[in-house]
Amino acid sequence: MPLSRIILPTNKKRMPDDEQLRQYMLQTPVATLPLIPWILRKIEAYKNAVPTNLEGMSITHIMPPAMSAKMQKAWFGTNDVSKDEYERIVNLLGNVTLTSKVTEAHDKDFPTKKEFLATNSPLEINCDVLKATAWGKNEIEQRTNLLVDLILKVFPYEKPSEDI
Repeated sequence: MPLSRIILPTNKKRMPDDEQLRQYMLQTPVATLPLIPWILRKIEAYKNAVPTNLEGMSITHIMPPAMSAKMQKAWFGTNDVSKDEYERIVNLLGNVTLTSKVTEAHDKDFPTKKEFLATNSPLEINCDVLKATAWGKNEIEQRTNLLVDLILKVFPYEKPSEDI
């Protein structure tokens, strides 16, 4: 069964297309999508030619889901990010990854978080995070789109045949 059919709360009489899935993933907080750990494991298995044991891994946010004004300035370079915008950004698919040690770097700055991921979660799905020099709205939205592209490759949209 295509992934879009599993995660999108749409009319059961029609299948959402790729763009509808993309828009949904760009707007929906990952906490409301219980299959995200499974999806990230499938993406990692797709990208990584070497079999990796992902069973003990859990979801972690790259940008912390809660932060003080001091941390906000460290991550964004300003304290002028609205609460609504921050909550939207931090809860996008592009801001989560898999790790075996969720709490150790939970509320750290980006350089510390990158170092932590490089050491404790050297997965293919983290390559773009490890190459980034900053982690903010643009990077999170770009990674969300990248992960949606991978979702569409791993779980292709199946168009009904003409015979039906």
